Amino acid sequence: GLAKAAIMTGIIHHLIIDCGLSIKLFYSNLAILFDSILLEFPMESDPMVQLLIRKKNELIPWDWENEHLPICEKYFLVGQKVQISKSRFLVELTKR
Repeated sequence: GLAKAAIMTGIIHHLIIDCGLSIKLFYSNLAILFDSILLEFPMESDPMVQLLIRKKNELIPWDWENEHLPICEKYFLVGQKVQISKSRFLVELTKR
């Protein structure tokens, strides 16, 4: 059968910043694929996020509260954030 849950660590910034996937498309497709997701989110201060944005050399919105959360909440109920380092946190997403 198909997987109903996923753990997504170390990938969101590569798909959106590096590959150019839109934030809306990222969350809408996750909602099609999975009912429950544990998502690791690297903040704007994360060294890899900063490197990827510098390499892209364009304005890429990368803020959880103002950019990602409003779009994510259209598709998922968003659980409490758990800080796992200075620049990354985990959040549980449950499909609406």
